[in-house]
Amino acid sequence: MKKKVQSRFLGGLTDKLATYLFGYATQRVKNFMKTHGDDPITSLTIARTPIQNAIASAMELASGGNFESSVKKQGYDKYFHLYLIINGKYRLEKNQNLDITPYKPMKDEEQYPLSSPNITINEFIKKGVDSLGEKDFFGNYDGLTRNCQWLIMNLLKANGLSSKAVANFTVQDTEELQDNIEPFVKDTLKATTDLASGLDKFTSWISNGAFGLKHGGLIKRNYKIK
Repeated sequence: MKKKVQSRFLGGLTDKLATYLFGYATQRVKNFMKTHGDDPITSLTIARTPIQNAIASAMELASGGNFESSVKKQGYDKYFHLYLIINGKYRLEKNQNLDITPYKPMKDEEQYPLSSPNITINEFIKKGVDSLGEKDFFGNYDGLTRNCQWLIMNLLKANGLSSKAVANFTVQDTEELQDNIEPFVKDTLKATTDLASGLDKFTSWISNGAFGLKHGGLIKRNYKIK
């Protein structure tokens, strides 16, 4: 119990401190919005790829061996990670924080093209922020609830781009998976994500957006998007 409390405290404290110092958005996202936020959106596509094997293995362990069976019971072949492709050049997604990076096609990527909202990137994102609030839009990630598909669906809804067809492509039911994960494991996963969120903001600020955390590892990013 002591380790559990310490884990939650450390993760939450790190994230709160980083947010207090730097705000809800990471420095790299701020840099992108300053440079490209006024670009008009000419094309918008939802994309999904199967979650990484390492993440699937971790969820199998966290769910006590029920992850794969939960996927199959919902009628899915696999669970997906969701993101938006903007203008064929930028990838917007939610990991521990909202992230916008140069777009590169991924292995086994599936796409669903949308109508262009005929607004700028800044205006598109602002509607999402106004709908969800800065805390939930830019951070406060939870892999089982406030995750990638949650962010994408709410952002599209705020911009009048949601539909039954969009939801069918985007939304996967994780309720049974959540039921198979013990509360203390959920707390540990959330504490780990909060810690990653805070460290992501710190490394992004220190490096002026050149470095960031993704899937638990420190990576160098090329944010000089042309």
